[in-house]
Amino acid sequence: MKTIKILLILICILCCIASLKAQTAEKFTLVSNPQEAKVIFDQIRLASNTIDADFVQEKKVDILENVIISKGKFLFKQKNSLRLEYTSPSYYLVVMAAGKMLIKDGDKKTKIDGKGSKMFSQIQNVMAGVLGGQMTDNKDFKYELYKGETNYKIRLFPQTGAIKDLLKEVEFVTNKTTLKALSMTMFERSGDVTVMKFKNVKMNTPIDDKVFATH
Repeated sequence: MKTIKILLILICILCCIASLKAQTAEKFTLVSNPQEAKVIFDQIRLASNTIDADFVQEKKVDILENVIISKGKFLFKQKNSLRLEYTSPSYYLVVMAAGKMLIKDGDKKTKIDGKGSKMFSQIQNVMAGVLGGQMTDNKDFKYELYKGETNYKIRLFPQTGAIKDLLKEVEFVTNKTTLKALSMTMFERSGDVTVMKFKNVKMNTPIDDKVFATH
């Protein structure tokens, strides 16, 4: 179950656009024209060949009063290479590239071959969908795209498999001008809510392939 939750976190971050209504009182209007939506997703794709950002994650567990705070580093590179590194309060690393995944939990290392995996396929579909400008053709999620005065907001609703069983909705918001990630919120069916806020975001800067090694 822990591995599934990490995979779902990846799905959300890979969208690398960000959310949320908790962040802003900005009013949004639904983009109902599919062609306009495609243009916007194309803009996001062109701005997101690489992404380098720090993040702060706040997780509210339904049965607990306290909010769990984590910090770390996020790296993404087209096509389908991702590194999610938690540095505080404990070390946790997830790397995904070339159909394989590496997970480090303290001194424990786990390697996963995603070939033939439905879950892995869904993750790659989302990466190709949102960052590849093909969200309108993605069957693993239904989407709603909104635009405000300064930001875009995307709401994703899982439609298949373990993702649908775990996640009720994911909301993202990205700046309309810079297309930089602002934050992201995941709503689990258990009632847990995770908010990931991005800072020091750099788009389309060189990232060495070595950081995505899965061996």
